[in-house]
Amino acid sequence: MPRRFVIAPLPATHIDQAFPVVQPLRPGFTPAQWRALAAPFAEAGDARGIVACRMGSGHIRGLFCYALDEAGVLRVGPFAVAGLFDAPATADGLIEAAGQVAQRLGASRIVVKCDALAVTAVPHCDLADLFAHRGYRVEGDALVSESASSAPAVANA
Repeated sequence: MPRRFVIAPLPATHIDQAFPVVQPLRPGFTPAQWRALAAPFAEAGDARGIVACRMGSGHIRGLFCYALDEAGVLRVGPFAVAGLFDAPATADGLIEAAGQVAQRLGASRIVVKCDALAVTAVPHCDLADLFAHRGYRVEGDALVSESASSAPAVANA
């Protein structure tokens, strides 16, 4: 049976389901802390959100939160992936989705703080290497990419 991934916005009603994926970010991270961290991203609005990668069955394999700042920079974090054998594919799909979000919002750059990356995978999955393969470079404590489009996003009619 082939595996299918679905990458799409995570509805606010599914935030609790994502907790096991983001828990490795910080030892002792609680569901209440995750809800508090996720709440501003889950609010309605185009300039911020949560994108999740799910199996066809609905099981969450990874996610990232994003917010477009006033300077037109898409800030990504947390970025978390979990999985057995398919974590690199999940991460790569999410990295591509971040680029699509940046393009849709007309972001000039994408910045991912390295301390906001989390991966729980067997075998090991090197997120920094996957970002590098997608054109990100290290700047201080962040991975940075120039967005494919810095033009304002145009809404589809």
